[in-house]
Amino acid sequence: MPLLASIRSSYIPMAPITSIAFLCLGGLLLVHSMIPPQGGAGMFAAALSALVSAYGLIELVEETGIRVLSLEEWLFPNPPMMGAIPTGRMSPTTAATLLLAGAVVPMLVLGARIGRRRRFLGDLAGCLGMIVAAGGAVFVLGYLHGNPLLYGTATIPMAATTSLAVLMLGTGQVLAAGPDCFPLRLFAGPSARARLLRAFVTTTVGVVIAIDLLRVYAPWIFSEDDPFKSGVSIAAFALVTGALIARVALKIGDDMDRSEEVRKQAEDKLRESEDRYRDLVEHSQDLICTHDLDGRILSVNPWASKVLGYAPDELLGMNFRVVLAPQVRDSFGKYMDEIKTHGTAQGLLLVQTRNGEQRIWEYKNSLRTDGVTNPVVRGMAQDITERRNLEQRLHQSQRIEAVGRLAGGIAHDFNNLLTVINGYSELLLDQMKEESPLRKEVEEIKRAGDRAATLTRQLLAFSRQQVLQPKVLDLNEVVSHMDMMLRRLIGEDVEFRTVLGTDLRSVKADPGQIEQVVMNLVVNARDAMPGGGKLTIETSNVFLDEEYSHVHPPVQPGPYVMLAISDTGVGMDEETASKIFEPFFTTKERGKGTGLGLSTVYGIVKQSGGFIWVYSEPGKGSTFKVYFPRTEDRREVPDKGDPPVEDLRGGKTVLVVEDEESIRELAITILGQYGYAVLSAGDGEEALRIAGEHQGEVSLLLTDVVMPRMGGRELYERLRQLRPGIKVLYMSGYTDNAIVHQGVLDPGIAFLQKPCSPISMVRKVKDVLEGK
Repeated sequence: MPLLASIRSSYIPMAPITSIAFLCLGGLLLVHSMIPPQGGAGMFAAALSALVSAYGLIELVEETGIRVLSLEEWLFPNPPMMGAIPTGRMSPTTAATLLLAGAVVPMLVLGARIGRRRRFLGDLAGCLGMIVAAGGAVFVLGYLHGNPLLYGTATIPMAATTSLAVLMLGTGQVLAAGPDCFPLRLFAGPSARARLLRAFVTTTVGVVIAIDLLRVYAPWIFSEDDPFKSGVSIAAFALVTGALIARVALKIGDDMDRSEEVRKQAEDKLRESEDRYRDLVEHSQDLICTHDLDGRILSVNPWASKVLGYAPDELLGMNFRVVLAPQVRDSFGKYMDEIKTHGTAQGLLLVQTRNGEQRIWEYKNSLRTDGVTNPVVRGMAQDITERRNLEQRLHQSQRIEAVGRLAGGIAHDFNNLLTVINGYSELLLDQMKEESPLRKEVEEIKRAGDRAATLTRQLLAFSRQQVLQPKVLDLNEVVSHMDMMLRRLIGEDVEFRTVLGTDLRSVKADPGQIEQVVMNLVVNARDAMPGGGKLTIETSNVFLDEEYSHVHPPVQPGPYVMLAISDTGVGMDEETASKIFEPFFTTKERGKGTGLGLSTVYGIVKQSGGFIWVYSEPGKGSTFKVYFPRTEDRREVPDKGDPPVEDLRGGKTVLVVEDEESIRELAITILGQYGYAVLSAGDGEEALRIAGEHQGEVSLLLTDVVMPRMGGRELYERLRQLRPGIKVLYMSGYTDNAIVHQGVLDPGIAFLQKPCSPISMVRKVKDVLEGK
């Protein structure tokens, strides 16, 4: 304990109040480092430390002769004297140290609590701690020199133990302020400045102190009486100091070289990354743009410039509103409000290029800073115009498919009814005399039935449920054979011209249906030119490439034969053009069109494996282009001999199977009138039973295709096991996969399309029986 009060008996001991104050400050510093300063313990430590600082201030004031507290005189009224200096009394230098040291912990606690001035208060606390430590170091050095400061004066000196306590306390306070605050901030971190300071300051201070202490405790090393010894000593110290500095400098130099190499590598990687980014931006087929909060374009990539049709220099500085389509420019303010509010915005933009074309962009933008203070909007966009067009075409195709399925079902039911109506009408007309008063009414019924049959054929054509009988065709011949008829059809006020391709390749399609396509398209072109104009039919060989197929799905790349019909009529806008192939859609006046002409064309072309597209602008006319796949099959040479005289009567037995009783009865009547023996059944099971019970020959099965429980194809297969030589003639109002593939008859299949006339039925029955 005496050592803690005084190192030597000749040195003044530490005053009791001083020891209490330093124990208090040391303990409070320890509490601050262990307990979060925001809590109540932190505030208590700050308050107690402030009291110690206040006591130091009181002691300084009392040194001027003003009595404030006189705590030491009250506690130690008669202290022992060391010469003229009383012991047990606090030195004014110690009081000044307490004043400064006691303010450190409150500053650290306050800085941690308020946050805003934390750095400033931390720097101030570190600065005070450094001053305290420096003051303690001065007095310690004085004691080490054997010449303590203020001894022999009227001022109470700082005790040796007090100076050591001050040095340690100040050092602890500097450390408590942390490496982010002054003065440790100067020495912390990997920077060259910090490393140099750490190396040279500590080396310099250490060498200076070592030389100073050697002069005191080993004066013979620097003996002025022996110049040789003195020179050797100085040289030795120079070598040692130089070696230390060289070693430190070498390490720092190596570190700096490595850091420079790392920096260069980082710069190279950054440059490479920037080059990749620049290359990505410049070659990206996404649109990359930056604009400020007023909408001025600050940067743009080449692809955006190409799509918009402006040079890059023209776009820079241009307001983004300029590239928006006129109808959406007012929405730019709403877009900017969203950016400012949420920091991001995404959606669709309708932009207008320099040439007036409008395109759809899908964008995602965000608010950023340009590296200084100005906020900017950066983002990317994709041009989804083609995708949207493809989606619209897909939706249109799906809509047409759905309507087609409905139309096909309706046409099937109507065909059954019309078969009965037209069949019995024709039988009545055959039996009626010309002068019969009812003949005119029956003829009107027959004409109405024929018109209804035409309508159902159009519905079946649109829904692709009619039966095609394809042949190898030359479209040039088809157009040439129809030339005179088409000229009469369009009238004299329309100029008619054909441009037929040379060496035109063949296609495989139903001749009658192709003529229907040409007829409907020509009529549509004629109606689009009520005041006259020019109508052109063109054929040519074409090859549709990958790019075309991508823009016009589901077209497959390859060779095609094109049939194009153009007019100079009123034309159509995009909305109208997108609906013209839908059934019952028409632009004509009420009662002047069924709306099935172009939908019939669409169905025939699709069922024939082809594609049709329309190109039109209001006031500039329209062009319909039909593409049929080429075929390498050889054409059949038609027999030009005179047709034989028909004898439709027969005497063989026909088994009629039809689930519609009215149609079944009609077939029995028709065949009976022409001499055939007829067996009938309402379904497949009944037909098998009748065929099994019948003793005579059954030459032909005339059956509907689609029936409940057992279809026509299955019936024929089972019946052929009972009667191997039996032949079959299918009849139906629409196609069925049992006998057709994609609407085309399978080889060796005989088919009768409903509705049919009695003559057609009898002729077909005779052809099948004769193997034609």
